[in-house]
Amino acid sequence: MLHAVLLWAHPDSNQGPTGYEPAALPLSYGPYLPLVGPYLLELYHRAAEASKDWPLVFDAECGKMSIVGKLLGTRQGAGVDSPGFTAGRSQKSEEPAGTMTATARVKSRRRPTYETSPFVYRIMKCIFSGLMRTVFRYRASGQESFPSSGPVIVAVNHLHFVDPPAVMLAVPRKTVTLAANKWRRSPIVRSILRLAGVVFVRRGEVDRQALRGCLDVLAKGGVLGVAPEGTRSKTGALQRAKPGVAYLAFRSKAPIVPVAFWGTERLRDWVRLKRPTCRAVVGRPFRLPEFSEKPTTEELQHFADLIMIRVGLLLPASYRGVYAERCAAVERGESTELSVLLQDA
Repeated sequence: MLHAVLLWAHPDSNQGPTGYEPAALPLSYGPYLPLVGPYLLELYHRAAEASKDWPLVFDAECGKMSIVGKLLGTRQGAGVDSPGFTAGRSQKSEEPAGTMTATARVKSRRRPTYETSPFVYRIMKCIFSGLMRTVFRYRASGQESFPSSGPVIVAVNHLHFVDPPAVMLAVPRKTVTLAANKWRRSPIVRSILRLAGVVFVRRGEVDRQALRGCLDVLAKGGVLGVAPEGTRSKTGALQRAKPGVAYLAFRSKAPIVPVAFWGTERLRDWVRLKRPTCRAVVGRPFRLPEFSEKPTTEELQHFADLIMIRVGLLLPASYRGVYAERCAAVERGESTELSVLLQDA
């Protein structure tokens, strides 16, 4: 059992915030924590964003889980409600014209969806680890070769909507993933993705905002998870990569780590009361060669194909799809096309 208490303390009073109304919601730990946990974390995360100078206290002890208070804290004489929460009673602000309200300050410093708290990410990873290891016979290998610092592009195959947790557990560092913009319309999925760190992408068009977000993650030394195929494979086998992953590598000069996994598409085996096996393999990092000038679309497509071949070499033969023959030729020593890639130290 877990007892979570979230308090919003007023900065000018030791007695607690104005308008504080206790309201506890008891929940049992067992079946509900994986579902309610992300919402509790988002509650804490959004409250922290909303109050730079209002201290937050997060306490946990044995017992039941409860949310205490409606977070109605307001500044003395300001009557500003907490953004994103139901505020109940509200008064008009008495601050002089031209003074920035608390709500305006929150909007001005709203963080991108890919910037998340490391603490929240670790909690999310623990939750997903429990779920993945319960639903699947999950096993990962090769993490010892993953770069311990600096920007990294993780290139993965895409089989199922539960792929992001599989990647999260296989990669030892905090990873920002790409997700289709359609998931913004799902409150549950959107909340989970925002907590874990995500860049939303509009499919079928050049999304420059998403591109800037990806490059920003890499410029700050982060890890970016990319599925070069762009969408889930309906057959389970590799599809033709799109040139975007090669463009990101060219712009950022970041090393690429291939990560392959299989078994997530077998989730429906539970219908037959069979627990599926999920395996993840992390490959060795490599880099694209230096370009004397901006590469053409054809050149970017060529290097995107080479990246997918590196991913395919980590997969069983039945998952290699359109790259099956080229992967087999590399394994037999009949092809040297991967020699242009630079092995990262």
